[in-house]
Amino acid sequence: MAISEERCLVDSKNDLTLQKALTQSYQLYLMRSHPSILVVLVVVFAGCLSGVPFSSNPPMSSEACNGATSPAFYALGTQVEKNIWDTKSVVVGFELGDNADILLVAYENESRLGIQPYNNTQAVAVDGLRIPLSHQLTGNHTVRVVMYGDTNENGKYDPDVDTPCQHDGTILQTENRTINFSRFTANSTTNA
Repeated sequence: MAISEERCLVDSKNDLTLQKALTQSYQLYLMRSHPSILVVLVVVFAGCLSGVPFSSNPPMSSEACNGATSPAFYALGTQVEKNIWDTKSVVVGFELGDNADILLVAYENESRLGIQPYNNTQAVAVDGLRIPLSHQLTGNHTVRVVMYGDTNENGKYDPDVDTPCQHDGTILQTENRTINFSRFTANSTTNA
């Protein structure tokens, strides 16, 4: 029974899948019939779940959306939102795997409001990334942010080339959210 290196490169969302792989009945079976295999599997899975890969040079993905999670509006509706949000940007949080190269595009209906490229070499959780808007917003606006793979890695949104990041066939994007940007007017001069 060989375990591939890829099993240890599973992101934290899939850690539970690894844990469930050794159900109680399977563990009992192994303990009774092959106690040495159980010890090996426990050691291997412990290494995987702690983020320790077998190889010091794990394979790198060439996919622009590698390990991406859906963006979410950052700190909106919390006590600190007025310290973070302003009328000139939309603020999001998300996660990426190694070597991701993405574009975050803010929309109101189908009109583009702003674009922010982001790339990284190591897996990262991003909190509070600003997407600068093409114009200042006041009043209520229903916005959403879509994550695209920067396929040609030029840092620019190319609608004919860059495609939305997906997970299991679902586009990675925020929900449509109506935001009253007027409540951030005072911050627009301090967060310029």
